[in-house]
Amino acid sequence: MPRDFRSPGISFETDRSFFPGQPIEFNITLEHADPEGPIQVTCRGEIIEVEEIGQKIGVASAIDSYTFQELPSVGPDGKRRTQ
Repeated sequence: MPRDFRSPGISFETDRSFFPGQPIEFNITLEHADPEGPIQVTCRGEIIEVEEIGQKIGVASAIDSYTFQELPSVGPDGKRRTQ
């Protein structure tokens, strides 16, 4: 779950192990960014900081590049809407 999301990077908590300098790729789904439906942002970057936070691991990552992709809308019945 993201803790902080900014244009140069993101920080999040996880139970997975990461190390500084490690490349990372992740997707973020923006459910309400566009009235036409959700948008997925695929981000690529590098881990810049790792810290223990209780049972979780806090990770900060720089975002070096990103791409947007529109996702099919899903109605309240769980079926994909056609455009």
